[in-house]
Amino acid sequence: MTEPADLEGVPEVGEVLLGKYRVERVIGSGGMGVVVAATHLSLGQTVAIKFLLAEAARNPKNVTRFSREARAVARIQSDHVARVSDIGSLPSGAPFMVMEYLEGEDLAGTIERHGALPVETAVCFILQACEALAEAHAAGIVHRDLKPENLFLTSLSDGSGRIKVLDFGISKIAVEPGGQMEDLTKTSAMMGSPMYMAPEQMRSAKTADRRADIWAIGAILFELLAGQPPFAGATLPQICSRILTWPPEPLAELAPHVPEPVVTAVLRCLDKDVNARYQSLAELADVIAPFGGVAAHRSAELIRRVTTTQPGPQQPHAAHIAQAATQPAGNLGLAPAAGSTKRTSGLIIALGVALLLVALTITLVIVLMQPQSDPNPAQRLTEASSPTSKPEPSRQPSELSSASNQSASETTASSAARRPGAGRKPAVAGPTRKPQRPPPAPTRPGDELFTTRAP
Repeated sequence: MTEPADLEGVPEVGEVLLGKYRVERVIGSGGMGVVVAATHLSLGQTVAIKFLLAEAARNPKNVTRFSREARAVARIQSDHVARVSDIGSLPSGAPFMVMEYLEGEDLAGTIERHGALPVETAVCFILQACEALAEAHAAGIVHRDLKPENLFLTSLSDGSGRIKVLDFGISKIAVEPGGQMEDLTKTSAMMGSPMYMAPEQMRSAKTADRRADIWAIGAILFELLAGQPPFAGATLPQICSRILTWPPEPLAELAPHVPEPVVTAVLRCLDKDVNARYQSLAELADVIAPFGGVAAHRSAELIRRVTTTQPGPQQPHAAHIAQAATQPAGNLGLAPAAGSTKRTSGLIIALGVALLLVALTITLVIVLMQPQSDPNPAQRLTEASSPTSKPEPSRQPSELSSASNQSASETTASSAARRPGAGRKPAVAGPTRKPQRPPPAPTRPGDELFTTRAP
């Protein structure tokens, strides 16, 4: 615990802030801030209050970074992030934030007390942290300072452990609505803990993206499984040099009980080529979840759902894409994936076929439900001449002769009708035959459901 002389500007024990928070005790401190336990007088609830030390508060960038941490945490809804419920400023102008109070210890203390953890426990803890980080990445936030000290292990009422991700103070945040990344570091500045820092972040913290967080997750998982970090050194420059140029320590030799797929996943997280690493936390979760029990599978499913809404590492933030959607397609600079185009075309074709079948079915039902009526003479002539009509019975020679005389008489009468005065004498025609009605169409089972009888 930091000596009281170092806590300049921090309220003393028993002091009440904003008329409702009574300071109880100091629970932690660092180079820039201190955390105290306090009681909410109206609710009787214990909370944690984080203050920026007076010396650090004199730097405007530190004040801005402190406020940005509160905004970052407020944008993440995961149960694996310590919630921020209030912010304010002391009379001196130093800011503070009121946070969820946690009881337990960070993973650095857990490793110090227990050494390497069982594979199932280590995987489960890491995937809980990935749940919070997946939501942070989806919100355009890159943590950039992941380490065992910032993964806090607390207990639920049922005795199970829960990981909380802490300290988003040096995170890089996409500012709405344009999606540009807000970063208070210089291009050449090195921010974070070097032992868990990705090579590209060492070179330039400003250019680090979420794949730097994936590197840090791999380094922490390595330490949980082996009991030591992947890159060791006696001095800070030596550690940085090894991270930049050396391969990690052989995990398979340090922890031979770790399954090969988990070893391979850790080493891929620690690949110095950012494009060779996992490009999302969902990819990592899919590989290691089978080794973390039922809880790990639930975490992997949640990470997968959250990750589907994220843009790629080199793509604009989601809010920027939504804003650009109103612009002409040619201005976006993005081409649709071939697989996506094929799936869309197949869906359109299937939808068209389905609509055609529905239309044909409706037409058939309407036709079958219409009342039956005698066909008109033109229909009878068509049906008589069609190949499917029933052939007339063969006639005897006498019938053929009679039919021939009848046809001749009809022809004569027709010619006389066209001559002048033909109307004065009726044309004499031979005996006419009553036209035969076509035989009724054969019925099918169920036709009576669609036939309307005439009244």
